[in-house]
Amino acid sequence: MEQILKSVETGDFVGGQGLLTREQQRQFIVLLKRYSSMFGAVRTVVMPQASMDINKLHIGEPITVSVAENTNPAQDNKVLVNQVHLDAKKTRSSYDITTEVLQQSPEGDEFEMTVMRAMAARAALDLESLALLGDQALTPAANDKMGNLLGGNDGWLKLAGSGHVLDLGGAEVEPGIFSEMLRMLPRQYRGDPGLRFIVGETLTIDWQDTLQGRATPLGDAALGAMGPSLAPYGKRFLVVPIIPDDMALTVFEPIAAIVKGVAYGPFQILVGVNDRLTINVNGGGALVCTFATDGAVGSVLETRQIVEQLRAFFATNGVAAVAFDDGFGQLVIKTTAKGAATSIAITGAGGARDASGTLGLTDGVVNVSVAGSDTSGVVREGTFIMLTNPRNLMWGVLDGTRMFTEFNKDFDRIETVVFNQTDAQIENPDALVLGLNLRRKRHVSSSQP
Repeated sequence: MEQILKSVETGDFVGGQGLLTREQQRQFIVLLKRYSSMFGAVRTVVMPQASMDINKLHIGEPITVSVAENTNPAQDNKVLVNQVHLDAKKTRSSYDITTEVLQQSPEGDEFEMTVMRAMAARAALDLESLALLGDQALTPAANDKMGNLLGGNDGWLKLAGSGHVLDLGGAEVEPGIFSEMLRMLPRQYRGDPGLRFIVGETLTIDWQDTLQGRATPLGDAALGAMGPSLAPYGKRFLVVPIIPDDMALTVFEPIAAIVKGVAYGPFQILVGVNDRLTINVNGGGALVCTFATDGAVGSVLETRQIVEQLRAFFATNGVAAVAFDDGFGQLVIKTTAKGAATSIAITGAGGARDASGTLGLTDGVVNVSVAGSDTSGVVREGTFIMLTNPRNLMWGVLDGTRMFTEFNKDFDRIETVVFNQTDAQIENPDALVLGLNLRRKRHVSSSQP
């Protein structure tokens, strides 16, 4: 890892063009696997060109027959071959470090290396998100950075739709879900010792909560760490933190109004520029929250600091809403009540001192307005499960990563850009079961997401 990071720092690349050597490319992939939950488990294909086919064998029927002595059975067994196509699409990762930041850091020259490690970790998370959640049909707003990332490729989640799909219809986690997924998996794959339930962290917590209610040794074990003894039917979990637990899910019950920003904290809030949020909850009238900063000019506020100020503002003004961090740094605001009488309107987009764009609470063009419902609607409480051998998931990365780092004298800063080309595929969709529309357990307190 140090070698590849120092290569970025010194610009020590082949021909000075930013192209990694074969050894640097290998170390770069190792670096991505180190910072990813999935890349170390799936099948990685280093692609010699941006578009390639990989042969896949099919032996799905019996090739062995019973025969009598001195008999040649009239059975011709052929190995069928088709191909998996990988088409790597380009991604760009970049960051800047100003001279002032380097001067003020107590780490001195080591601070740039610290930033590079953080950048590598973030790039791994981004590429993992693209491989798992990518969907080329997305049409995100210009200010939706995650949406614009995910629109590059179709990821494993979307590709899994060509396998065996179990629609859970908004059910919460229970043992019957795992058994039904196992029953849907064709028999020839059930004995694979590499089978895993690929799940998000929220589901593992919900599963522990479910088991803790049992007055048995298993229930006692669930109070501790998630171990092999808690694996459903002996198939262990592969826990992937980026699997969302706020996917859109249609339910038939009263729902609250909720808005979620597309921007990720921390946020640069400047006094007199973008320090106000205008919000109207349940039609009670527009109110203006002015964010406090550390200085006369402004400051960088983490999402939790924005949440703290909004909660205090709601409490002071009797607003029936709560703010929270989605766990990744995006801001969420939700009404504490449910039903058609609830609503949230974020107004003032583009106006003087408006912070809605900075916080990602506009669609890039207009103000946001949402309403709850008495009988049905969409809640952001959905997640999914995959059942497969992780090696069935293929991640292709072009053997040609390019890294460029240079000093920009006009802005007095160091700029680093990394170009990759990647793709995701499923080798055998028949050996995968996807459980969709699983609902996370609902929290007792309305102050929680």
